[in-house]
Amino acid sequence: MDNGVGLVPEEEGSYLGAGQHVPTDHEKVRRGYEGGPAILRRLKGQDGFSPTTHGHHDRKMGPRINHRIWILLLALTLRVGLALSAWSLAQGGAEPFLAPDSISYIDTATSLATAATFSRAGEPDIVRTPGFPLLLVPGIWLGGAVGWGIALQCVLSLVTILLVYHLAYRFGGQPAATTAALLLSLEPLSVIYSVKVLSETCFATLLVSSLWGLVSGYLDH
Repeated sequence: MDNGVGLVPEEEGSYLGAGQHVPTDHEKVRRGYEGGPAILRRLKGQDGFSPTTHGHHDRKMGPRINHRIWILLLALTLRVGLALSAWSLAQGGAEPFLAPDSISYIDTATSLATAATFSRAGEPDIVRTPGFPLLLVPGIWLGGAVGWGIALQCVLSLVTILLVYHLAYRFGGQPAATTAALLLSLEPLSVIYSVKVLSETCFATLLVSSLWGLVSGYLDH
């Protein structure tokens, strides 16, 4: 807007001659205007430019990721090592991976996979719930329900450890997260049940997932 003397207001307290180029925010920063720090703060919200905090954020995330990876590798090594040792001692048999309840899960999974019914010995099963047997159905189709079940449970066990890590991190930071995840990865019952065809590992994953969802939803909103 012309103010009568051929000057066009650019900002409060400064004027440009009519027709001159009005510098953009990026140009002001490069030219070293006094308003540079304020503009930098404004630009940060626009394009993520943050020369003072980006490197610090990367340094914080690096150790956190490394901790998770090493804990998960340790947990996987323990579980796979136990499974291979048991398989070797049993000379390739499935006995070490079975418990008294395992047969009922495999039978109902076989019924689901072959006849689309939830039954044992031709009779409807009202003792077991279909959740865990459903997870074993792909193993029936592949011809190895026990092997499939053990592999699946090792993965579920790692998921549980990762969720515990994130939960503990929300409440106690890095030390709490590392300690909680490490203790769970080494906990004997967690290791043993992950190589048994039983529903405990799956149940633990679902329980911790529910808790993680509740906590995340509450804290984030």
